[in-house]
Amino acid sequence: MPVTITPEAKREIEHRITRLHAHDAGLMVLRTFAKADLARGAFGEAMWSVERHEPWSAAVVSFGSVAAALARQALELKVEEIDGVKVGVLALETLPPLQVELHGQALHVRKLDAQPLAQPDRSPAAPTRRPLAAG
Repeated sequence: MPVTITPEAKREIEHRITRLHAHDAGLMVLRTFAKADLARGAFGEAMWSVERHEPWSAAVVSFGSVAAALARQALELKVEEIDGVKVGVLALETLPPLQVELHGQALHVRKLDAQPLAQPDRSPAAPTRRPLAAG
């Protein structure tokens, strides 16, 4: 799983996991939904407007609850430990290299080849990775 976590984000994630009081809590990284709008032109042609402000997002969740909900929809959750944090993604997702960062109190996910948001780019130490069983 090509995900890295900045030290600041890791501290915030661990704090949120502690507050959640769930033994199976971790960080879920997922693709955000696009906002699409269809308008008709003067001659009836379709004019689509598609916006995706941030293509990826992250949230601290209980993986047991998420895995159960996904199983009802025949979707699989893939969970891996990265630097001591359980990170989950939908098994069908192909992730580009991503980095989870903390901006204020919000977790942000950016592609590593993209420009950072108001912070200098830091190359994190190589994370330790360990696959975990989902659920």
